[in-house]
Amino acid sequence: MGEKITQAEFARRVGVAKKNINKAIKSGRIQKDADGKIDFETAARDWKENRDPAMDRSQSSSSSEESSSGYARARTLQTAWNVKIKQLQWEKAAGKLIEKEAVVASLRKFTIYVRDSILAIPDRVAARMSAQVEEYIARVLRKHLPKNVAEKVIEEISSDQIHKITRDTWEAESRAVMEELENGKVIKT
Repeated sequence: MGEKITQAEFARRVGVAKKNINKAIKSGRIQKDADGKIDFETAARDWKENRDPAMDRSQSSSSSEESSSGYARARTLQTAWNVKIKQLQWEKAAGKLIEKEAVVASLRKFTIYVRDSILAIPDRVAARMSAQVEEYIARVLRKHLPKNVAEKVIEEISSDQIHKITRDTWEAESRAVMEELENGKVIKT
């Protein structure tokens, strides 16, 4: 026979709450004497064989450290998460954050504006370019042809035709650039 101790002392030594020892006695997993004392050696052996580890207050030192460090780590992560959430809420209230949908809508409007601006270039510059082309052609003709032949050729050059060629060429290039942008291709310069 071993040392006789109280239920409270046994609970302290095995690292559980006294109510767990009372439950173990009531269920017959450990025995107590008529005077209410517990034989420590016998009860400790029975406890080890029949115990529910989930009920332990403090387990073996390595398990205890692992569980407490796991809890501490989880608690730290939860606290850090809560701090981040509070910070985001504050930044949103302060006007430092904007909603994703607002950014997408603004970006969509901007890209439509850029697309429309690029596609409008031919209409804006075609007349000016055709006038410059016409002037260049006239200069070259006057330089290399006899005066009467040059003037006759220059009269036959249609400003409207040069304007149309210039506008159509520019528009085709603009549309090709837009298609490459829409397909996600990198535009080579």
